[in-house]
Amino acid sequence: MIKSFASKFLIGTAFASLTAAMLLAPQHALAGNTTSAGHGIKCYYVVVSSNPATGSQVLTRVCRKGGA
Repeated sequence: MIKSFASKFLIGTAFASLTAAMLLAPQHALAGNTTSAGHGIKCYYVVVSSNPATGSQVLTRVCRKGGA
């Protein structure tokens, strides 16, 4: 039972960390890499995953229509 609880706790902590990182990444991405695709559409890159050991990151391009 203790192993099961420890495993669930670690998985929950990892999930919460990844979720927080994904929620904060778009705000950081908006700060410096926003480009215009025309007609009020703004595009920026969001970090999907990263590997701190190698320093590599996987990015995806997100576009949205600018609002008032």
